[in-house]
Amino acid sequence: MPYHISILTPGARVAELIAGVSRWNDLEMSTFEFLYQGLSSKHKLAADGINLINIDSNFDTNTGLGGQGILAISTTWTLGEGTDAYRAVESDIVFNGEEFPWGDGTAGTVDTEAVSVHESGHSAGLSHAGSICRESGSEGCGAEVPKATMYWNFSAGQPTNKATLELDDAAALISAYPTSTFRVQVVNATGDPMPGVTVLLLDAAAPVNGTNRFEGGLVYGDVTNSATLMGDQASSLSYINQTPFNLTDISGFTNFINPSHRTIRITATAAGITRTISHTVANSTSTLAVTLEDRIPPVVISLSPASGSTDAPQSGPIRAEFNESMNAATLTPLTFTNSQGLSGSVTYDVTSRIASFTPASSLAPLTTYTFTLTTGIQDTAGNALASPVVWSFTTKDSSSSSSGGCFIEVVGDK
Repeated sequence: MPYHISILTPGARVAELIAGVSRWNDLEMSTFEFLYQGLSSKHKLAADGINLINIDSNFDTNTGLGGQGILAISTTWTLGEGTDAYRAVESDIVFNGEEFPWGDGTAGTVDTEAVSVHESGHSAGLSHAGSICRESGSEGCGAEVPKATMYWNFSAGQPTNKATLELDDAAALISAYPTSTFRVQVVNATGDPMPGVTVLLLDAAAPVNGTNRFEGGLVYGDVTNSATLMGDQASSLSYINQTPFNLTDISGFTNFINPSHRTIRITATAAGITRTISHTVANSTSTLAVTLEDRIPPVVISLSPASGSTDAPQSGPIRAEFNESMNAATLTPLTFTNSQGLSGSVTYDVTSRIASFTPASSLAPLTTYTFTLTTGIQDTAGNALASPVVWSFTTKDSSSSSSGGCFIEVVGDK
C-alpha cells in the first residue's frame, strides 16, 4: 500500500509516523507492505486517490469529531460490497492535532509512533481486539488482548513500548497476507503415509481464524516459549497451547497453517514414538515429509465385494486394500480365510497395496460367504492388524432372463 504524509504535518513528526507504519513491514511472514511515497499537498480526509496520513491541527473542523477524546481515525473506502470483487481502494489516517500534543510519548506528549502503528493496522484491514469493542457494537473485534497494539483502547494495559507488535497483531496480519502456507506429511521408513499422528508446532505459532467476524482468531502452537512471543512477550487469552495441525489424515497429511516464524520446530508422535525436527519454512506453499518409526497397526481401507453386498459375482478374486505397504509373506490362505472352507490362492500387489484371494472354483449362486483377515497379517514394519477384519457378502443368482424374443408365425394354406 503506497502512502503519503501531508506536507502540513509537523516535520519533527514525519519520521515517527513512518517508523510506526513500517513496524508492519518488519513481519517477515506477511506479504503486506507499506510503501512511503513522500509528502503530499493534500491534507483532508477525502477519497481523492491518495492514501494519506496527516496530523491535522483543524481536526474538528475537517472531521466533525472533536471533543470526543479521539486520538486518530483511519478511514478506508471500498468497492464491490458483497461480491467477489470487494476490495479496498483507499485509506486515510488523520491524527487529532487540535486536542493532543504529539511527540515521542514523553513530557506529556502522545506517542506518535505507537498510534501510527495502530491506525495503519486498520489500513491493512485489521480491526480492534477486546470484548468492550464487541459490547459497543463494533464488528470484527478480536479476543481480549489488552497488550496488543490493535487493542481498542490505547491506554489500557499497553506495554511500555506501545509501538511494539505483539504476537496477536502479527498473527492477524499473517493470517490475512501469509508469506508461507505449510503442512507436514508423516511417512514410515518405506515412504507410506502414517495416519493418526499428532504433529505439534514448537517455537512458533499459527493463527487460526474465528468462526465469524465477531470472534477473534486464536493463535496455536507452543506459545509458552519466549522465542514464540513478540513485543514485550506478554501472554494472551487468545493463545492456545496446542497443535494447529490436528491429526494426520489417511494420506499422512496435516492441515495447512501460516506460521508466524520462518524457523520452526515440529514434533510428530505416534504409538509412543516421538521425533522432533527443525525446519526453515519456504515461501508460498510447501510440505515437509517427516519419517517416523512405524508402530501403528495397518488399516483396511476397502473391501471387494463390499461387506453386506447381495449381488457379488460368482467369479473373480476377493480383495482387501490396505493403507500402507504390507509384508506379502504374512498374506496367505491361513491369514486370509473364509468360513466356507474354500480353497484358493492369496496374492499381494505392492503398487496398489491390495491382497487378493482367488477361489479355486466359482462361488455358488445366492450363497453368503464370510471372509476374515486375521491378526497374523503384518505391515512391512512388523505391525499386525489391531483386530481381525470380518465381512460377509452374498452372491447373485446365476440364472438369466431375456426380454423380447423371436416369434415365428406359421400361416397355413387358405
